[in-house]
Amino acid sequence: MNSNVLIHVGLEKCGSTYLQNVADGAPDIQYVPFMPLERFRYAVFDRDILGKTPQQPADETLHGVVDETDARSVFLSDERLAGWHYWENTLIPDDRQLDAYQRGIARHLKEAFPRGKVLIVARNPRAWINSLYKQHVKVGVERDLEGFCRCQHGYLLGAYSVDRLVEVYVAEFGPDNVLVLPLELLAHDERRFFSDIREFSEIPLFPDPSRRKNESLSDQATEVLSHFNGVVNWLSINADLGEREFLHYKRQFFSFFDRVLSGNASSQREFCRRLPGGGISRPESEYVSQMTSALAERVRETLRRDVFEPYREMYAAHEGAEV
Repeated sequence: MNSNVLIHVGLEKCGSTYLQNVADGAPDIQYVPFMPLERFRYAVFDRDILGKTPQQPADETLHGVVDETDARSVFLSDERLAGWHYWENTLIPDDRQLDAYQRGIARHLKEAFPRGKVLIVARNPRAWINSLYKQHVKVGVERDLEGFCRCQHGYLLGAYSVDRLVEVYVAEFGPDNVLVLPLELLAHDERRFFSDIREFSEIPLFPDPSRRKNESLSDQATEVLSHFNGVVNWLSINADLGEREFLHYKRQFFSFFDRVLSGNASSQREFCRRLPGGGISRPESEYVSQMTSALAERVRETLRRDVFEPYREMYAAHEGAEV
C-alpha cells in the first residue's frame, strides 16, 4: 500500500466533526467511514479487554476498506479510538481497561498501517468540560455543570488522559510520526492548523468553513435548555412523552426563545438570571475548579511541546476560547 495514511484519534470535542467533514468532501482523500472503524474498535475490545476471539480479526476490519482504493491519501478519524465515547461510558469501566484498550488500538493500527502517521488534537481542559457539557444538554441532560462533573467524574478523567494517549502512540509509531495540535490553534490561525497537518502527513487537507457543523450553544442557551430538559424529562416520565415529541418541543422552545428575546444577549442573560439554579453562566463552583485542575495534570507533559507554547498560559489558567 503506497497511500499516505493519517490516523486521527481524537480527543472528542476537539474539532473532530469539522476535520471529518473536510476530509469527506476532499476529492483526493479517501475518508474511511464510521462503520469499519466501529468494527475495528469492537474487535480490539473483544480481544484485549474481554479476552474473547472476535468474529473478524481487528486488522482485517481495516485492510479491505483501504487496500481497494487508488487514492494517494487516506484519512481515518474517530475520536473513540482515543477511548470510550460518553454514550459507551459503561463499556470500559476502569482505568486499567481503558489503558489496555488504548494500547490495543494503537498496536493494531500500527500493524495495519506500519507507515501511518497519527494526529491528536487536545484542548484547554476547562473549555473541554464546557463543550462536553453543552453537548450533553443538547440531548436532554438537565443537570447544572457541577452536577454533570460530579456524575461523570470517572469518565472525564479517563477521556482526558492526553499525556498517556500521546505516550501510547509515540511508543508504537515513533515520535516523528505523531503530531499533537491544540484546538486553540484552529480558532486563532486556521490556515496554520491545516498547514501543519499537510506538512506533517502530506495529506491534502485544507480549511473549508462551509463544512463546520455541531456549533456550540451559547452559555445562555445552555442554561435555558438545561431547565427545559428538566421539564420535558418530567413529562417523558409522567406523560409518556417519546423522543420525537421531545425534539419537537425543544425546537419549538428555541424558536420561542430566539423570537421573544430577539437574539439580544443582554435580554437572554436577564432571562437566565431569573431562572433558579442550573446552567453554566453562574460563578464556577469549587468542585468544577478542582476537576479542571485534575484534568490539567493530565496534559502537563503535552504542554511541553513547542506547538503549545503560545497557549500554555491559557491552559494553565483553565480558560479557553470556544470553537
